Amino acid sequence: AGWGMKVGAAVPVRRSRLLAGAGPHSEALRAETGFGVALGVLWRRHVCYLHHGSRGRSPLAAITGRNLFPADISSIGKILLAERSVGEVRTLYRDRTTDDEPVDVRGLLGELKQVRAQGYAVFEGRSVAVAVGRPAVAGLALMGGVKCLGGGVVAKLHAAAEAIAEDMKP
Repeated sequence: AGWGMKVGAAVPVRRSRLLAGAGPHSEALRAETGFGVALGVLWRRHVCYLHHGSRGRSPLAAITGRNLFPADISSIGKILLAERSVGEVRTLYRDRTTDDEPVDVRGLLGELKQVRAQGYAVFEGRSVAVAVGRPAVAGLALMGGVKCLGGGVVAKLHAAAEAIAEDMKP
């Protein structure tokens, strides 16, 4: 298949309303807050980052520089897992088909309950994420350490996520 496979994978990404809608809003959010911005989707137990950029990082590196990342240790992963039912999360983590580290499912379910209640997810005080769309099609996060948790950041994230979702509509 060679390059045909790469082209076949690139065409849907290039035509994605998600990426087209997210670009301007992500950049505006980064400029307004000074924090790194990430956009990701859930794939099984992992986050696939479509964009993971920060000040000084090239745009190309922002879209090509991340591999799959465990969802249970990602603010984007947690906000997207919180969209799933308890049963779906249990099944997802019970059926281990990879060499991932074991996950404390009971602890994760407790975290996801809190995420659902507050409407955003935090990872170790380093990043905060909200869902994009209803139902969620992606997660949008700000990264920047403890500083990224103050100053109305969650409200700004929600506003950007709503704008992205609006721009995705046909």
